[in-house]
Amino acid sequence: MQFRLFEFDSAKSVKQIGKVQEIPTIVGINQLKLPLNYPELIVGKSYLWQIAITCNNNTIINHAEFTVINSQSLPKNTFTTIPESVNYV
Repeated sequence: MQFRLFEFDSAKSVKQIGKVQEIPTIVGINQLKLPLNYPELIVGKSYLWQIAITCNNNTIINHAEFTVINSQSLPKNTFTTIPESVNYV
């Protein structure tokens, strides 16, 4: 599997951070961590990660965008129950 990380320069422009990383995979669900040789991500910045898997001469590419947040801004209490219904505004 190949892993790439990009930083958004603007709303529609990205630049690659670091080099393409070859990550070993196993059959089933794989859990990934940001490679240690990548620069630290900056709170408030938006990024795009991409993985490419080659299987039977076909390449499958998936990607997602995310924004780094300050973990101290998260709620201190964890939810132990979920209400039966939720109203969205």
